Amino acid sequence: MTTFVVLSNLTDKGAETIVDKPERIKEVNEELSKIGAKVKEQYVLFGDYDFVNIVEVDNIDVFLKALVELNSRGTVRTKTYLAMLVEQTIHAIKTTPLVGVGLSLRFHEFVFNLSSSFPLFPSLCVYGSGS
Repeated sequence: MTTFVVLSNLTDKGAETIVDKPERIKEVNEELSKIGAKVKEQYVLFGDYDFVNIVEVDNIDVFLKALVELNSRGTVRTKTYLAMLVEQTIHAIKTTPLVGVGLSLRFHEFVFNLSSSFPLFPSLCVYGSGS
C-alpha cells in the first residue's frame, strides 16, 4: 500500500455542509474506503488547513480520480503528498539505479521530477505501486 498525506480546506459550501451535517466528514471517509483508500488518521487543524488525513491506497490511479471527483464537488480543496517511511526511503535510495548514464541524481531532484509529472496536482508524487 502507498501512503499519502492529504491536507484539505473546506470551501464556504463545504463549511455549510459540515455545520448542517457534521457526520458528512465520516461519510467521505466511507466513500474513499469503497475505492480501496483507507483513512488511517484524520485530524481537524487550527491554522492554514482544516484537516490533515493519512491515507493508505491500494491503487494510485483510482485514488487520483477520487481526489479529482472530490475536488470537483466544490466543497473541499486538497493538497496531496506522498509519504514514505524512513526505512522505505533508505531502501529506495540504496537500491534504485541512477537515471541516465553517468548522471548524479540527488533525492530531491528525484522527488521533484516525479511531482512535475502531474501538472494538475503539483504536490502529488507517485512511488510505484507500493509494497
